[in-house]
Amino acid sequence: MNFLRKISNWKTLGILFVIYVLFAVFVMSGMMGSGDIKITPLDLLFSYSPERAYALLSSYGELREHYAFMSLTADTAYPIIYTVLFMVLLMVLAKSLWPDRPNRHRLALVPLFAFVFDLIENHNIRTLLHGYPEKLDGVVKTASTFTSLKWISVGTTFALIILLVLLLLVKRFKK
Repeated sequence: MNFLRKISNWKTLGILFVIYVLFAVFVMSGMMGSGDIKITPLDLLFSYSPERAYALLSSYGELREHYAFMSLTADTAYPIIYTVLFMVLLMVLAKSLWPDRPNRHRLALVPLFAFVFDLIENHNIRTLLHGYPEKLDGVVKTASTFTSLKWISVGTTFALIILLVLLLLVKRFKK
């Protein structure tokens, strides 16, 4: 926590934001396929049934191996990047709001939930991709559960960021 507190400043946040945008635009967009062939990754859905998952897996065709590779590489790095970005942003906001209340700085740890859920989701999706065409309904349900938990955690993180920004604006206008 002390390390996070130490590195959390506007400069670090700016650098992380640039890395995040570059990674999202140039690397993660590659998960959707290339050229005219595009896929709908399971990770981008909120939830899915086994039927929906198998229909999507079937539609991937030749891109299934590409998606599995991207899931193992880029989609492992991506959660690290967005988690660190959100943790630094929350820490910067918390330090600005409560410089003398380090217990409240723990709010910066909230993005770790999305990180853990995302990694578990990715593991299950890779299992599905490598096991296809075998029907692994339990794995689909587990993957879908962790996909939903990831998106709920991401939504919670965004809600917390918005709340802290609003509190910071109120604090600044009161001065």
